[in-house]
Amino acid sequence: MYDIDLFNNDAATVASLHKAGRKVVCSMDAGRWESGRPDSNQFPSSVLGRSVAGFPNEKWLDIRQLADLQPIMSSRMDLCKEKGFDSLAPDNVDGFQNPTGFPLTYADQIAYNIWIATASHSRGLSVALKNDRDQIGDLLPYFDWALDEQCFQYSTCDTLVPFVSAGKAVFDVEYSLSPSQFCPQSSAMKFNSMKKNRNLDAAQSPCSPPDGLPAVITPPSSSGVRVYPNPWRSESQASAGVTFEGLSAGGEVKIFSVAGQWVATLAPADSTGKAIWDLNTNSGDRAASGLYIYLINDARKTHGKLSLIR
Repeated sequence: MYDIDLFNNDAATVASLHKAGRKVVCSMDAGRWESGRPDSNQFPSSVLGRSVAGFPNEKWLDIRQLADLQPIMSSRMDLCKEKGFDSLAPDNVDGFQNPTGFPLTYADQIAYNIWIATASHSRGLSVALKNDRDQIGDLLPYFDWALDEQCFQYSTCDTLVPFVSAGKAVFDVEYSLSPSQFCPQSSAMKFNSMKKNRNLDAAQSPCSPPDGLPAVITPPSSSGVRVYPNPWRSESQASAGVTFEGLSAGGEVKIFSVAGQWVATLAPADSTGKAIWDLNTNSGDRAASGLYIYLINDARKTHGKLSLIR
C-alpha cells in the first residue's frame, strides 16, 4: 500500500503502482490550508485561521464553514478519483483539539469528518481516519481503516483496537522507536506497522505482518452497502457476527452457500440501516467455514460475497 500526495503524483504513477500490485491511497489535507497548492487561492480568507506551529506555510481551516470548503474538498476528491486512487487519507481532521483560531467543537469535527467520509464513499473510494483517535467511537462506522502516527511511542494504540475488532485495518508509522521496540506489540494487536524517517523518504523498516490481518483498505461497494468484517476470522475477530451497513430501512438480507442453498435470513435492517448476521443458519447451527453469497432485498437488489474462516 502506498500513501502518496494528491497533487504531486499523476495518473501514470498511480497506474504503475497498480501494475506492481499495490493499493494506492490519495493523501490530501482536509483540515489545513497550504500555500503553493494548485487550489490555494480558492480558499476565502474567512476560513483561514492560525498558522500551524512549525509549518509557517500552513493555516488551520474553519471546518464549520462547509459552504466554502465543500466545493474545494469535493474537487480534490474528484481528482483522487480521476487519477485512479483506491482510497482517501484526509489529513489534519482533528482541528478541534488544536489552536486553530476558531472555537471548533467536538460536534463540529464529527460533522465535518462524516461529510468527508460520505463524500469519499460516493466516489467509490474507501477512506482512512488519520490520527483522530479521540473520536473513533463516533466515527468508526463511517471510516474503513485507520492510519496513525506514533501510537506506540505515545501509548495510545489501545484506542485503535475497535478498528481491528470491526475487521478494519490499522496502519501505524513510528519515527523515533526502533522496530524491536514496537513490532512485537504491533503483531500481537494485528496492526500493520513500520518505522520511517520523519522526512517520509523511501526508507522504511516494516514489521512482519501477523496472520489474520483485517482486510486492507477495503472500498465500499458501488451500492454504498458495507459488509464487515469480510472475511470474518474466528482467531482475529472480537465481533460476534458480520454487519451489513448502509441498507434501506426494512431491507432484508439473505445468505446462500455457493451451491445456492439458502443458509440464513437476517432480521430487517433497523432505522440506522444495519443488519447483523450472527453466523447461525436458519436451523440454529453455526455456519461452517467457506464462501457465501448474500442477497440484499431492498430498492437496490445488491448482492456480493463474504467468507468465514474458522
